Amino acid sequence: MNQFEITLQGLNNYELATINFPCDQDEAAKAICIVSEYGQHDFEIVSYDSDFDVEHLNVTLLNEIAEMPQAKYEAFISFCNAGLDYKEAANNVMYYEYRVFENAEDMSDVAYQLLQDDVAFQEAPSFMRIHFDYDSYGETLTASGDYYEDTENRRIVQLF
Repeated sequence: MNQFEITLQGLNNYELATINFPCDQDEAAKAICIVSEYGQHDFEIVSYDSDFDVEHLNVTLLNEIAEMPQAKYEAFISFCNAGLDYKEAANNVMYYEYRVFENAEDMSDVAYQLLQDDVAFQEAPSFMRIHFDYDSYGETLTASGDYYEDTENRRIVQLF
């Protein structure tokens, strides 16, 4: 389970309330009632303690993120670090197929990892495998697919 917290502040009453995720809907509703007047959307997120940016409060989605298995959460963080907002990143992890390339600094590392699993490439003569241009193949992969680069965690995620 992935835990994080978000602090809200009322725009009119300046009250503060913190929501710890995962949470139930009642806890979130109580925090919103503290900072908001009559349930209006008159509050803002003033701080968050999470691995990703939280610009908008979506309690249901944030709970789903908090309850993600660790492997999915790591892919989610990689999508966020690659520039997607948390809603798009969660959508990619929950509804699309993807592949995570660990210890990948650039697309040549992805090319190398892909070809290590390729039976035809492994059956090629050793001199060809040794002198193969992984950089060029990595550029070709970039042009032909959706890859998201997480330089902070040395991961590249391919979205299918």
